[in-house]
Amino acid sequence: MKPADWFAFVLLSALWGASFLFIRVAAPAFGPAFLMDVRVWLAGLSMLLFTTLTGKRISFRGRVKSLLLLGALNAGVPFTLIAAAELEIPASLTAMIIGTTPMLTAVAASLLGEEEMTFGKTVALLAGLAGVGVLVGWTPIPLTFDSLLAAGVAFLAACCYALGGIYVSRKFQGVPALTMAIGQQLGAGVILLPLALFRLPRAAPPAEAVWALLALTFFSTVLAYLCYFRLIRNAGPTTTLSVNFLIPVFSLVGGVLWLGETVGWGTWVGLALVSLSLMFVTKSEDGGRRKSGTEKRALLR
Repeated sequence: MKPADWFAFVLLSALWGASFLFIRVAAPAFGPAFLMDVRVWLAGLSMLLFTTLTGKRISFRGRVKSLLLLGALNAGVPFTLIAAAELEIPASLTAMIIGTTPMLTAVAASLLGEEEMTFGKTVALLAGLAGVGVLVGWTPIPLTFDSLLAAGVAFLAACCYALGGIYVSRKFQGVPALTMAIGQQLGAGVILLPLALFRLPRAAPPAEAVWALLALTFFSTVLAYLCYFRLIRNAGPTTTLSVNFLIPVFSLVGGVLWLGETVGWGTWVGLALVSLSLMFVTKSEDGGRRKSGTEKRALLR
């Protein structure tokens, strides 16, 4: 990659890693559903404005139902689950659990007959599950019913991302990435709207939460997707997927420095196991996965 592509790669990792920190700050004030509905509407409309100003053309014709389902699986539902989880557990722990998404995607693809369950993917599955177990079992936070439930909710969000990736590879062959990104955000906005209106914030959110929401929208969503598109075009989908190695690291460092989160030895061991699972999945996919599906499945955040 060129130096500018390396910068985009690191920036994308940092932006998606920081999203967990912004959610941790904003979710208690806005509520999970309302926060994420505002996020996806602002992001989708901003990207739509960007395409108009730059003369790019997108079309949702014949894809409205598919984009609504994509918005639910790949944005609305997992976004809200992540925000709900972060009401109870640290941003860094949530990010590391979500880091199992590529491993879960490989497993789901194998179960659905999309790909073969190779030795590498089996190792990835075992390492990823062990990593989650270590992360949750040896976390510095007290192990209560609520924290365990929150960890399960975060894992469910990763499962949604995995199913969303499979759905993309099946239903969106040949669809421009920008069309999917905008359609996904707006579809998620429509899906979340009833729940968001039902659970409005009880009080005016503090300035800190508002700034976190804006940063989540315009930095970790709009700007992140611009970096993502550049990397897909210049570096390829497999390299772009490698940002998943750095996302938990940025979230962990940011959580410690910014939010004062604590980490223990279990955090580092769990992170290493989750990273090992991602390494095996990436290596396996690089050698055998269909290219069309690979590029689409990079669209995870």
